[in-house]
Amino acid sequence: MICPNCGSNVPDDSRRCPACHADLTREVVSSRPQGTWCPRCGALVPDGEEACPNCGTPILDADAAAEPEGEGLTGVPPVPQGDDGVEGPSDAEETHAMPRIESAIPSEGEDDEVGRRDRFPRARVLTVALGAAVAMIVGLTLVITHPWNPDALDDRAKTDADTSMAGYPGYVSALQGQDNASDGSDSAIQSGDDASLSKLHDIWEQLGELEKKADASQEDYDKYYLTGTADQRSQGKVTAEQLSYDISNLISSIDDVDVTSGTYADTADNLRTLGNWLRNRIDFLKAGWQKDASYDQPQDHEDELSSYSTSSGTTLGESYKQNFEDKYSDWEPKQAS
Repeated sequence: MICPNCGSNVPDDSRRCPACHADLTREVVSSRPQGTWCPRCGALVPDGEEACPNCGTPILDADAAAEPEGEGLTGVPPVPQGDDGVEGPSDAEETHAMPRIESAIPSEGEDDEVGRRDRFPRARVLTVALGAAVAMIVGLTLVITHPWNPDALDDRAKTDADTSMAGYPGYVSALQGQDNASDGSDSAIQSGDDASLSKLHDIWEQLGELEKKADASQEDYDKYYLTGTADQRSQGKVTAEQLSYDISNLISSIDDVDVTSGTYADTADNLRTLGNWLRNRIDFLKAGWQKDASYDQPQDHEDELSSYSTSSGTTLGESYKQNFEDKYSDWEPKQAS
């Protein structure tokens, strides 16, 4: 129950309020005020007044408004009506009493461990917020840096230029100077003629290496064409055939060198001639190896097979060898003056 003195919650069987010590067994009867309720505004009109002191409404006489029994207020207080006919307090009488509202928010002085824990953000919320912040930072970094396309922010024009008429080899898609020296190298720009000279010189060196392999193949033939085993003669044939392919491919690579400027056109022709001499020599030797490997008893075909051996005298292959050696050094590609 509620204590009528202080309003505290008190157990129903208590005789005194534990808060204010009021006697809860005593019955208090409030005296009824003397007067009449105004039929218009509901205000209490003291006995003897002919009109309501609040709104001025005339009050009925005492005989009409008298109660049949008892003392105190006459009649039942009417329910005031507003100007629009809806029941409720009129403009003539307003109550300014504010009801007591119990706040559910604890006061600042309360030391509630549960309250402090509830007010603190949960670990899950903090984890999600931290993850979202990290993801945003990483995403922004990727958008700015473009690691998958380092040239995304490069606004320089990159239009292929035809430089074949200026001595350069064909189309150039990017500058080779400072604008493209991302590796920090200080290498000089190479002209088209210089690039062609470098390629021709490389071919010249490869021709010299293949000529040495042709000499080794000839020595093996002279040694094994009659007395070698079947495997030795078969391997000699395979080696000669591979040399023929390599020389033919090297000659074809000369056509890939751009000499349209005319500076090294004669040099390219000289290298073709050297290559053809070397290929003719190895093709001649290859034919000897193929015949030698096809015979089970090469001794029975000595006259035929000896024509490919240098031990029996100068062969057709040796004439090609001599031409190659006479011109190889003189035809080395060199810088044009």
